[in-house]
Amino acid sequence: MTHFSFQKELVNTLTLGTNYAIGKPPKRCIKELTVDTESAIRQLDPKIQSPVRYLAATKIKQILTSNVYNTLHKRLQYNINQVKEILHKNNLTIVRADKNEAMAIIQTDILEQKINTSIQENHITLLKKDPTETFQK
Repeated sequence: MTHFSFQKELVNTLTLGTNYAIGKPPKRCIKELTVDTESAIRQLDPKIQSPVRYLAATKIKQILTSNVYNTLHKRLQYNINQVKEILHKNNLTIVRADKNEAMAIIQTDILEQKINTSIQENHITLLKKDPTETFQK
């Protein structure tokens, strides 16, 4: 059995949980925000559209120049890629340990053995075809 360890930063990324999603890159979000903001401004009274447009543009520029979110996004993406690489090199898989947010890291071949053993012990029949379509009719 091979022993390995993750760096502290990678462990911190893993503690975000299995349902944590990085989402879209910030620049893409800014473009969507700009389009949505302009659409909302057009719904306003024409007399106040220009000042609101100026305020919105100023705030969007401020967000773009802060770059805090972009750095965080890149770092999290880098950490996740590192974790994937370690898992792949060591033939490991992350599985949910229980119904909570707990995760376990297990060797892939041992996981497959456990699944096959569970299928055999519980006399589970493997289906050749997905029955969903039949039930929906």
